[in-house]
Amino acid sequence: MTNLIGGAIKKTVEKMAGTGQYSVLTLLFIGLIIILIKTYLVKVTYNYVVPKVMNKKDTYVLDYKDSFFMVILFHALL
Repeated sequence: MTNLIGGAIKKTVEKMAGTGQYSVLTLLFIGLIIILIKTYLVKVTYNYVVPKVMNKKDTYVLDYKDSFFMVILFHALL
């Protein structure tokens, strides 16, 4: 499983999986928390920056669902 990643991340994942300290469920939960934090940050920054850049008050307001899909899209593109 760790053949596709490299560097410090690979060593950390191997260390965590090898010692049995963290289960797969814990790593999945941590990943989900990270994605939710990124979703919140995308929502807040988009809703703060876009109205100032567009010089309009009636711009589209991003909600959690839209920002979640943007985070997933950018993860898939990168």
